[in-house]
Amino acid sequence: MAETSDERWRACQDLGTVGPIIAKDYELLLEVTDRLKDALNNDPSGIVRYYAVLSLGKLCPVINKQRPDMVFDLVNLFGSIALKDDYDRVRRGAVCALGMLGEMGATRLELGEKVREMCGKVLVHDAFDIVRCDTCTHIGKLGPPKGNAFTRRVFLEPVQTAQSEDSSKLVRSCATLALHKMEKEDKSNLEKHIKQLEQVLVTYSLSWSYWLHRESIARALGETGSLLTHIPHVSDIVLKMLEKLADDMVWDVRMAACKAYGNIASVKSATGVAVGIDPKDLREQALPVLRKAANDQNADVREAAQDALKKIP
Repeated sequence: MAETSDERWRACQDLGTVGPIIAKDYELLLEVTDRLKDALNNDPSGIVRYYAVLSLGKLCPVINKQRPDMVFDLVNLFGSIALKDDYDRVRRGAVCALGMLGEMGATRLELGEKVREMCGKVLVHDAFDIVRCDTCTHIGKLGPPKGNAFTRRVFLEPVQTAQSEDSSKLVRSCATLALHKMEKEDKSNLEKHIKQLEQVLVTYSLSWSYWLHRESIARALGETGSLLTHIPHVSDIVLKMLEKLADDMVWDVRMAACKAYGNIASVKSATGVAVGIDPKDLREQALPVLRKAANDQNADVREAAQDALKKIP
């Protein structure tokens, strides 16, 4: 790795883009993953460790194809970092990497449940409300837990406890949305719960310093797509919240809002039944926002908006 921390974090970030290359070269795949794991475990700079864990997460689909056994080691590694690293940004990156692994849980059920178990531990132990928010969102994305009644109860307990007892209103709201995704909340209460999150957003819009909270809200809203089937009045609230977030003063929040639009537009049903927001309503409300964002002064926001525009039906 390079000498300065700036050079090292940029190198780690760049390694997250080499998936198409290492997919064809097994030895190179091992070298890249070993270098990133070494940086994650040993680099003294938090920002280097952050980009190392994110890049490992981005490479997981390639690793899963070449070395399917290795992804379980990565679950343990990401979980260990999420539980122990001193720098909250690294822990948040580790949770994000766990979420990337969780996306493969649809085809590897045991992997999804391992990710859920690890996320549950992070939710219980992390002191930073933003990490707990993101963890709830990733758990919800995994859907209802599998296994016998005892196993399902064990997996549900951290989220149910967060919903009722967490000190943060935002965490409680994110946990509630996760329980909706896990089919453990009555859908008739969804409007009430979305409006509660809307009020939380009002509180966190009062100051620039709450931008991480607004970013977490955008990420949580991006996972509500499947919940919004045939309830246009609730969809309207979600889309108006995203419109506000897409115009945020902080580019990270604007980018998260654009990605949320893309996630909502990408919702598909395994049975072929239409799910999510009506495409006409989504086009009417999302296209103007995303077209404006596609000309944002920040390149990452522009890229996220352009990607989302491709997904709008």
